[in-house]
Amino acid sequence: MTAFHNQPYVVLEQPEQANGASGVLINLMLDTEASMLVALSEQYGVRRIPGLNKSSLIQRILSLCSTEQLDDLQNQLIAARYGSFSVAELIDLAVRLADADSKPRLQSISAGEATLLEQKQGRWLFTMRGHDVVIDTSRRTLSCDCHYFTFAAHRHGLCKHLALGFTLIPEAYAHRALVDLLVAAQYGGDDTPYWRFTRSSAA
Repeated sequence: MTAFHNQPYVVLEQPEQANGASGVLINLMLDTEASMLVALSEQYGVRRIPGLNKSSLIQRILSLCSTEQLDDLQNQLIAARYGSFSVAELIDLAVRLADADSKPRLQSISAGEATLLEQKQGRWLFTMRGHDVVIDTSRRTLSCDCHYFTFAAHRHGLCKHLALGFTLIPEAYAHRALVDLLVAAQYGGDDTPYWRFTRSSAA
């Protein structure tokens, strides 16, 4: 169903923005096959022009669609890219954001080693093997104090403690937060609200 190019985690050159189009939308369109963009844009009354190259097609969509239509198009592209993934699959993608030679051993820690200390308003605080782990979906903040987190945070990747934490919070929260994290990391622009990665004491 999806028609995305296999170009993960690449900063893409953006065409001129119009109608309040976000950097995320432009990068998603650049990473989507032209045939899929044509099919989606026809929903908004953008007539097909045979032979139009991809760059011109994107500019045409940006200029002819309203802000509301562009927002809807962005949501459709995000759903096509990530909607079919389970929480476990999204966690795997988020772990790989760190692009480390030595990946965290997710199987080396279990739910039985995690204790929930606090939960309120989309924020969960766990302790795991002496590490404090925070997932704050309302403030877009992730925190741990393990050594691997310090490395992974620079690339918006997850350590094994955060990965486990996402399996312990309600699935709807985890799925929405992980998609938001991945969209920002892979397709974000200057106007994108990115997730903050902080040491536990600063969360």
